[in-house]
Amino acid sequence: MWIRCEVPALRVVDAELWVAAQERLAASRRATLAPRQDRTSAGAALAALRRPPSLLSGLVRCGLCGGNYAVAAQERRLRCTNNKERGTCTNNRSVREHDLEDRVFAAFRERLLSVDMVEAFVAAYRAEAQEWLRRQNAERRRLGAEQQTVVGRIRRIMDAIAAVGHSKALLEELATLEARQAQLEADAQAAERPLEVPDLDPDLTDLYRRRVEDLRSALADPETTAAAREALRALLVAITISPPPEPRGKVLVALEGCLEPLSRAGQIGPGKTGIVSLVAASGLEPLTPAL
Repeated sequence: MWIRCEVPALRVVDAELWVAAQERLAASRRATLAPRQDRTSAGAALAALRRPPSLLSGLVRCGLCGGNYAVAAQERRLRCTNNKERGTCTNNRSVREHDLEDRVFAAFRERLLSVDMVEAFVAAYRAEAQEWLRRQNAERRRLGAEQQTVVGRIRRIMDAIAAVGHSKALLEELATLEARQAQLEADAQAAERPLEVPDLDPDLTDLYRRRVEDLRSALADPETTAAAREALRALLVAITISPPPEPRGKVLVALEGCLEPLSRAGQIGPGKTGIVSLVAASGLEPLTPAL
């Protein structure tokens, strides 16, 4: 059993300073969450607080000490925090954030457009399309069987009404069955819509290449920025920056990502685009000269 008690002598800061700091934090939170002129909701403000300030935030590490690389200047340069703030690391090399993003995009583009990845996409897309068609066929069979059952029940009720007259219970059941029949007919009609899947491998290859080339523009588009950032960050495990062997050489950048294998094409069906999904695997790039 633990017994808690106050020991004022062991306080790191005095009570007055602690209260003032908490009031300052509370005021900062209120200012952040207050309704803005553009009527941004509190939920949107909280989401903005949780969102990484940049694409690579929290992913860049120092190759010498393993500490974080963070923005250290107004010109958006990344630098080892242990070197800058504590002086415990000798890696004083910095890189421009935009240049590092360019290098990451180039690595993704090169790897994603390799022959094996393109072939994996085509195979996964076709497999998903076949699975979607299988599910659609099964659904059509199920709808057809239920339609036959409902029609049979309606016919028997009509026969009963013709033989002995109607009752409230029979009329209510008949109305329920007729409503169900109408819904089944609508569902069956919707299930007949064809799936638009490119028939030729070159068509799928072009689709895949366009998606890869659109990665950068997707980040610049306000409508797709959030989704594109989340998707790309999910593919990155870590980025390591190390000083070069020569004093005036270029820094070394190593990328670790989750690029292969392509597990499946994106959701396929009416109204879907078939955007590719990538799932976990190991390494992306060896240690390479950069920047």
